[in-house]
Amino acid sequence: MEEKDIIRIWKKGSDKLNNEKPITMETIEALVKSRSGKVTGRIRWDLYFSLACYLAGLFLTSYTSALYSSHVYLKWILPAMALVLILLLIQNIQLLIYYHKLRILDVSLRDKVTRIIRYFRGGFSIWQLVWPVGMIFLVFSVTLLIDYQEGFYRINHPFEFVAVLIVMYMLMYFPMRYTRSVNLYDLENCIKNLDEQEYTSIEKIPRRHR
Repeated sequence: MEEKDIIRIWKKGSDKLNNEKPITMETIEALVKSRSGKVTGRIRWDLYFSLACYLAGLFLTSYTSALYSSHVYLKWILPAMALVLILLLIQNIQLLIYYHKLRILDVSLRDKVTRIIRYFRGGFSIWQLVWPVGMIFLVFSVTLLIDYQEGFYRINHPFEFVAVLIVMYMLMYFPMRYTRSVNLYDLENCIKNLDEQEYTSIEKIPRRHR
């Protein structure tokens, strides 16, 4: 049952009872479970998408490394990029494994939401920092493949090139950071709902979560 359906049923019941009976703990738990489930569902797709990007980046980096094996700089840079992508891939897989463990964990709802919050503040926050790096490696490998000319490659405007990479990183990281802040606030609000035995939705994100 969706969150909006539960809210509609609850409001309808409240009207019939003239607001004499408060919302039950079972309904609060159902609402919290629905909200936390939506948050973790978004995590899953983010991790699977990054997994696919890392694999593609690793393949292209390895392939272009062979193409540019005689290049004075790229013959060292590309293998290093491949190594970084392998490390990012391992981290991504570890986060996916822990994510699936969280889903089947047999603990109280409050404990599960608390663990999800720790997950957001721990490994997932680190993943958000490094994920744009993997995407930049993927784009760079595609560029090398497109511009391949018998092992020759030259960046004509290095400062502009670095500036573009920085902008790319910021455009990928900061929207994810904001989304993470919203999700964290939502999850913390879920804990508050369970503790106070009342249901409240997200209305305003405090400055400390932005």
